[in-house]
Amino acid sequence: MIPVPPAPLLSLCAWTLLILAAWHLITFIGHLARQAHTLHQIPCSQCRFFTGSPYLKCSVQPSIACSEAAIHCGDYRPQS
Repeated sequence: MIPVPPAPLLSLCAWTLLILAAWHLITFIGHLARQAHTLHQIPCSQCRFFTGSPYLKCSVQPSIACSEAAIHCGDYRPQS
């Protein structure tokens, strides 16, 4: 017969698991918020060289268009 742990120990384990799950959820939401903030800094859609085509998104820097590398693009020119 397997001995059953006392109720306070089971309660402590349950609360520990609940707190760990909540901590992971909070850190995951924080990570998503930071990533969304970074992606909103990409200026490609307001650039005059942005084509909007899925085949050639930018006629000047097609390799970095719509990526995090385009945040500080030296060829960025706002649409007028």
